[in-house]
Amino acid sequence: MKLSLVLLVLGAAGFATTLGHSRAAGREGGTVQTAYYANGQVLSETSVRDGEKDGPYRRYYVDGAPMAEGAYRDGLAEGVWTWWTEQGGLDRERSGLYAGGRRVADAPATAGS
Repeated sequence: MKLSLVLLVLGAAGFATTLGHSRAAGREGGTVQTAYYANGQVLSETSVRDGEKDGPYRRYYVDGAPMAEGAYRDGLAEGVWTWWTEQGGLDRERSGLYAGGRRVADAPATAGS
């Protein structure tokens, strides 16, 4: 059984320091690090393997609404990433296809958008 890891995450824009933990992930040798806002809401869930972000990633606003969802490979954003505004709408400037940590194409069109 993996030991829990406590990490400190300093929040941006004046957020209080948050605490998180790690738990075993589905991939061999990986963990999922969960960071929290001071109010107890989840800030982010980050898959980590061999000390680098590797696998699914989710980030939330302080009210619990989703901010971003995507994946990392070897520490760099990879594949389709979806970003939302604080009002809940799709952030088209940040959403899209990422390769090697860079946005290389617009977000794929979806029904109703």
